[in-house]
Amino acid sequence: MVNELVEAIVQMRKDGYSDSEIIQAFSSQGYSPKEIEKALEEANQVSAEPAYYPQAPTPPQPSAGETDWEEVIESIVEDKIRAVTREFSELQSWKERAHVKLEKLEQSVDDLKKNVLGLQKAMLGKVEEYERGLLDVGTELKAMQKVFKEALPELTKNISELSRITKGKKK
Repeated sequence: MVNELVEAIVQMRKDGYSDSEIIQAFSSQGYSPKEIEKALEEANQVSAEPAYYPQAPTPPQPSAGETDWEEVIESIVEDKIRAVTREFSELQSWKERAHVKLEKLEQSVDDLKKNVLGLQKAMLGKVEEYERGLLDVGTELKAMQKVFKEALPELTKNISELSRITKGKKK
């Protein structure tokens, strides 16, 4: 499995991939950092050896490889932290904008409630005024009815008498 990984690394280097890109690719495929580091070191040795010599396993060299490996890991971690920080900052900014919009919306709803209450009060006032007007008209109609009731028989009597007088004068 390590030999396949070494061959894949050698091929990827030939294709122009950097070590950090190779590390990210194999990390995402589930290889452990130790497996990748060992394969990178072996790939370095394979690249340095002529192709016609058989590969011999060599013990890991902790000095330069580990330092490069740590730098690559630190670089990847720093990139990830920057990305997360940027996304968190964008999320915080979105949250603040949403909060401001929500406050404006709440204020608009409160203003709308006040307007509706004002309209309700105004309408109740107009209805009460209309009701008082109708009561006044009703009272006046009753008064007129009473006046007509009392005055109409007298008026009818007077008209009949005038009619009788005019008939008598015509004859």
